[in-house]
Amino acid sequence: MLEEVFCTASSEAQARGIMSRIERIGIAPESMCLATQTDGIEQIVHPAVDLQRAVKFGLIIGAVAGWHVGVGVLISLGASLAAYWNVALLLPASMALGGTVLGALFGATGAFSQSRMSAGLERHYAEEIDHGRILIAVELKDAAKVDDVVAAVTDEGAADIHFATEKAA
Repeated sequence: MLEEVFCTASSEAQARGIMSRIERIGIAPESMCLATQTDGIEQIVHPAVDLQRAVKFGLIIGAVAGWHVGVGVLISLGASLAAYWNVALLLPASMALGGTVLGALFGATGAFSQSRMSAGLERHYAEEIDHGRILIAVELKDAAKVDDVVAAVTDEGAADIHFATEKAA
């Protein structure tokens, strides 16, 4: 299970202290993200890795769906294309290519990815950032470390602590 802990810090110094304390627990710096502007929240909620996975999934689904649509059209036209079989074979391939493009576009919009926090919590943190606070997100692969991270951020004076849990694929 992938666990995430979100909290806010009131200053850069406090954020550095929180991150330093989390590193001493044994959490790698790559597992932590900071957001000081509202567009930074989007990077936390939909990281590039998830977006790449969604685009790849869209490519595959689009290609398969396009191929099947092309074969279906070919079958429905049947005998009328018998004389042009060499050109008719391009129909499924071109439909697969079109499906690949559409699938990639859907994937790039985030249609195939899951948000790491609810829309309400995302709006809440956007308001906190607008008020000058800093959002800290910590991704934990080991659920046993959640209590250690919460204790560390609480000791450093972090506020507004929330959790998110995601089943590992």
